[in-house]
Amino acid sequence: MEVDDENNEEENILSITWDSGSVAAAYFNLQTLELHIVQEIIDLRPDYAQLRNIFRQVMPSYLVLSSGSNAFLQEVLELLDPSCTGNNELINKYKVRKAGASNASLSNLSIYPFDRKNHQEGLRKRIYELDLPGMTNASSCSLSDRQIFINSVFPMNQELFVIALGNLLRYLGENYLKWRHVFLGLEKKLICTNVINSILQTQVLLDDSTFNSLNIFCNIYHPSSFKLQIRKDGLSLYNLLNNCNSSIGSQELKNILRQPTRDLNELNLRFETIEWCLKKENEQHVQRIKHLLSGFVNINGVLQRIINNLGKTNDWKSFKRTVYHAASICELCASFPLEFVQKTFIKELGSYCKEGLSVNGILFALDKIVDLEAIDEKKRFIVKKGLNQTLDIKRDELNDFIENCSDLKPDASMMKLNQSLNAFKVIFYPEVGFLIGTNLKIEALNLNNIVDTDEIEIVFQTNEAVYFKTPTCKMWNQKYDKQMTEIVEQEMEIFQKLIQYINENFAELAEISKLCAKLDCLISFAKVAETNQYVRPNITKDRKIEIINGRHPLLEQIKDYIPSTTLINEQNNDFINIIKAPNSSGKSIYVKQIALICYMAHIGCFVPASENCNITLLHSIYTRIYTPESIYNNESAFMSDLQQMSKIIMNSTDRSLILIDEFGKGTHYKDGIALLTATIEHFAERGKEFVPYIFITTHYPQVHQLLQSKELVNLKTIKTKKNDTNVFQSTYRIVDGVNEQVCTEFPESKKIIFNIFNQKDKDQELKTFNDAYSTSIKAFVLVMAKMMLRKDHVTYDFIKDIYSKVSIENFLNM
Repeated sequence: MEVDDENNEEENILSITWDSGSVAAAYFNLQTLELHIVQEIIDLRPDYAQLRNIFRQVMPSYLVLSSGSNAFLQEVLELLDPSCTGNNELINKYKVRKAGASNASLSNLSIYPFDRKNHQEGLRKRIYELDLPGMTNASSCSLSDRQIFINSVFPMNQELFVIALGNLLRYLGENYLKWRHVFLGLEKKLICTNVINSILQTQVLLDDSTFNSLNIFCNIYHPSSFKLQIRKDGLSLYNLLNNCNSSIGSQELKNILRQPTRDLNELNLRFETIEWCLKKENEQHVQRIKHLLSGFVNINGVLQRIINNLGKTNDWKSFKRTVYHAASICELCASFPLEFVQKTFIKELGSYCKEGLSVNGILFALDKIVDLEAIDEKKRFIVKKGLNQTLDIKRDELNDFIENCSDLKPDASMMKLNQSLNAFKVIFYPEVGFLIGTNLKIEALNLNNIVDTDEIEIVFQTNEAVYFKTPTCKMWNQKYDKQMTEIVEQEMEIFQKLIQYINENFAELAEISKLCAKLDCLISFAKVAETNQYVRPNITKDRKIEIINGRHPLLEQIKDYIPSTTLINEQNNDFINIIKAPNSSGKSIYVKQIALICYMAHIGCFVPASENCNITLLHSIYTRIYTPESIYNNESAFMSDLQQMSKIIMNSTDRSLILIDEFGKGTHYKDGIALLTATIEHFAERGKEFVPYIFITTHYPQVHQLLQSKELVNLKTIKTKKNDTNVFQSTYRIVDGVNEQVCTEFPESKKIIFNIFNQKDKDQELKTFNDAYSTSIKAFVLVMAKMMLRKDHVTYDFIKDIYSKVSIENFLNM
């Protein structure tokens, strides 16, 4: 199905503040009017793992930066556009030096000055002026009460966060004319429908390369230049799991996929909810919930449209229907016995069904105030009759005036056109007001008598009638306009009070909507699990990954897939797995399958495996599979491989899952063997307690023999067999050990390895390999040094000393 990105993608304004290795952020969604906050967290140079994670999750349309470090600002520019490398002048281009000078209309990037001391007071004042959801009587709330409430919502003790949020509010205020719909009334009060706290500390880190390698999302764009905004979803994990019944469910699924979590409580809530949905006795209840969810819309977006143009009939109907369905789902969830819905989102939704529920109050207000039929007819906000007696009297008077307009007498000046006043009558048209019309033919009117006078003017004529406007008509129109203005003003007062009431109680409604969207996702997970026979994984803090008969969730959708078993634990000491097998035997698919299963477990989804699937709680997933190549990067594919490996080595922990596919193939085979061997040695020397979970595929058969530390290394291969034509074929079954057929496919490689290891009396061969090893290690060190030096982390003397000492012997013994 083709989708127009312009209509589906959300616009976010992201404000980031970084200083001394810490980052804080806040972003505002222009469609949903939700404010997201990211509290201070450590994010070190040069990789900015958390910053990259924020960029990928938010995908900002507008960016506001603030930092005391020009190096950080330059690196962010390079991150956004690799062609900006080394161009320090661009920083000055985007800097905003005074209030009101923001260049949002010219560029999507603005850089605000950074000052921890002097700017704090003004930014805090902006924050304390916010009207947040849940704030009772915000318009009359005292400053002290307002500060207490806002301090309970925002971490106002974090200076970087205050600067980030304050800059975001300043940016919005300076661009008021561009985004009027996010402000309420003439006071320019920012409309905030919900405040969401994004906790980065509990998220599993994945870089962009890993997302691309694992096909989490796969957008196929139209090849024609004039249809670049049109895309369709390819084969991806998102496409597989998206059986949601509502648009907010599909959007929440994207958020879940972008934010895998290591919060055990959250994961167990999702698993328990999926199990509840899969039980046969709950099938009818699930179908009822799905029916109610199908009527859901994004209430934040609908409310924004209502505020912006007072709402069309469909907007009011959609909003009211969503509120009604939300209340119905809460009532349904509350009807289940607690012992059957413990530790599920069903229980959380049921807890909102209580006396004084805000949703019921909003629903009651909509029933009593909004006249949907009149809105559809008059195309503006109309208050129901019976709500306000004064308003009803004014409307009745105006309606009587209009209905009795035929009793009004035309001006005596009309006799200049025809002696009979009975030939004229007063008519009212809402578009043009009061007119005097006649059915007489144009020839029967003495038009020459009004040529030199302004008293009577012809407005328009048809085949059957002619319509005039006289001074009396203008007087009646003034009376009508005055009464109509009074009515509209009074209705607008009621509208503002209704919006204010909804806004004050919107936090609970938004939270229910969020839970319903998440429930929609979990029902979709349950359907996929039932269809594809997935099982519930056991997330444990123990260091083990045990997957029995695991399958690749995407590949099995298009062809028969042979399951494989993976067992890694402290007893076996096989944290580093080297898979050596021929081409097209399934090595890459196998390692991606492991990563996808672990990833699915960390989004709270069942996994394609047999029972007793144990997955350790991961901190991050890194891959060296996909190599992003671009002429703008000004670097070779091999250099990109080295940079990816450098980031993996620097950022990985004992809770990281690492996939390395054919590392070293982009250079000479001797350099490739040396680099791969050095990488494995580095991880092995971390020891049993600190080594990550590593899966490596390679075509270098004897790399294991080069290793000095083999305690944590396990060799795997894929079985092959000869077919009827005496050609080797893969069985796609993973086994421990080495497949001898790997070397037979590469006779030249076999010859080289044989000369190196079996003819040790030839010192020249050994010296050749030793030189290649040392040279490659030096190259690897220089790649990392180049990155570190540029970030001012080390000195030239330090690197020079390391470089001079590197050799095959002393490097492995460092």
